[in-house]
Amino acid sequence: MGPWTIADRPELAGAAMATMIALVGRGGLEPESIVRGPGTAWCWRYAADVPELARAFGFCHACRAAVESGAGA
Repeated sequence: MGPWTIADRPELAGAAMATMIALVGRGGLEPESIVRGPGTAWCWRYAADVPELARAFGFCHACRAAVESGAGA
């Protein structure tokens, strides 16, 4: 169990960050998906605005420049 929630996937409430990243890899989470958790100060945000998820998508959360998927902060 983890603290992450995806707005349109209530069955995944309480997902761990590892689950969220796995969903990115499987195409089950898009940059436009709305999520909330500790990385969003518990506010609903686009997944693309969460640093760790943005890296999993392959870009920087702040400037959208391409980065290696999984690159460090």
